[in-house]
Amino acid sequence: MAVLPADHLIQDRKKFQRVLKDCFHLAARQPALVTIGIRPTEPATGYGYIMTDSMLKPELGKVKIQTPFWKVRQFVEKPNLTKAKRFLKSGNYRWNAGMFVWSVETFLHALETHRPKMAEACRNWTRLANRPTLLKRALKKEYPDIERISIDFALMEKAGNVVMAEGAFDWDDLGSWTALERHLASDGNRNCFRGDLMQLDSHGNIIFDARKKKGRPIALIGIQDCIVVQTEDACLIAAKTHSQQIKQLVQMLAKDQRFRKLT
Repeated sequence: MAVLPADHLIQDRKKFQRVLKDCFHLAARQPALVTIGIRPTEPATGYGYIMTDSMLKPELGKVKIQTPFWKVRQFVEKPNLTKAKRFLKSGNYRWNAGMFVWSVETFLHALETHRPKMAEACRNWTRLANRPTLLKRALKKEYPDIERISIDFALMEKAGNVVMAEGAFDWDDLGSWTALERHLASDGNRNCFRGDLMQLDSHGNIIFDARKKKGRPIALIGIQDCIVVQTEDACLIAAKTHSQQIKQLVQMLAKDQRFRKLT
């Protein structure tokens, strides 16, 4: 099975599929938790990193693979700029793309070792896989009480059988507004936008209109280097320099019953 985030942009599908295919071959023949790492192109501070160890030469019989695989030494949280520059220079680090491939049995065994309560629930759901009504009922009852923790913290940072595949394909994480900026139309004032924009003396902004009914413009005057997002329910205005705090704002909104639907 593969776990693939939905907020990434990959243009070269064939190269991506080649890497995925090699990961499937490895995961099917060895009890490995496979993650895909992306070679850094800049000292990014918004990504987690994977520190590689020695290169592996998987024995997969007659199956020929093209993707390099590495042992994983450790996972590193989002670094400051100084560390990110060092990671880029060393060549031993990859961006953690949040993509994983493993067999169901290998995954469940790892959970049993590091998160036994979670493993027990997953085993139960697996047994109900062919009984959709009972599975739906069990998920509705048990899933809300499952520990909320990222797979990195819960498993990958603790397991000793983690292997990294070299993600030799174009990749961009669209998990932030500043990343989306690279893929939006822009005007002569570096305003990147989707929707109808009217502006005077405004530069370097990201404008995104998510409303279903178009034809109502967003108008800016004298606004510089900001993020403006208009939805049916709310409007967000943030400085680009504070874009990493949008998640914190969403968490604040989630605590207020009036705004839970916005999150």
